[in-house]
Amino acid sequence: MFTRTFSVLLLPPILSVDRQRPFLKKEDIEVIHHRLTTYLEREKDVRGYADEKGWAHAPAHAADAVEDLAQSPYMERADLRELLHALTVKITESSVAYIYDEDQRIAHAVVTILRRNLLEQNDISSWIDSLNPNDKTEGKSLLEISQMSLNVRVFLQTLYLAIRTEEAEPFQAVRSLILQALEKK
Repeated sequence: MFTRTFSVLLLPPILSVDRQRPFLKKEDIEVIHHRLTTYLEREKDVRGYADEKGWAHAPAHAADAVEDLAQSPYMERADLRELLHALTVKITESSVAYIYDEDQRIAHAVVTILRRNLLEQNDISSWIDSLNPNDKTEGKSLLEISQMSLNVRVFLQTLYLAIRTEEAEPFQAVRSLILQALEKK
């Protein structure tokens, strides 16, 4: 687990250097995108801190990588939608309540995706709707439902605060969609 989560941390500096002095090809970025989204969707160990072992932080580390990958000029609308979907898997986690700032790290990644301004209003609206924990409760215990609801609510609040002063498109609409989602909870 620790090898997986800390290996993801290699991506942000590589992607940052590539933005300054491009050396990665489109195919390289596509491979990184595929592997990162697969990792986000499949990683089951979402502990922030593991007693006796230290930091694990898979969702936060993966969100940091998403934040850098989303800035690649090779990332197009469909790619950004896939990144949002993969982040949704972590936002709607039910096995643990996030308490180690995972919400902030994921929100920063989402803000970066939104700043690209490649997504359409319906993409963003559908994504926010997909965060509704009521659609994911079948077979879950009350504890799991409560943790998932908490994770989603705290994430949406954090995202709202992160974009509260953003004036560019699409942030005004996103703020409205977030408030609507929070009012449903």
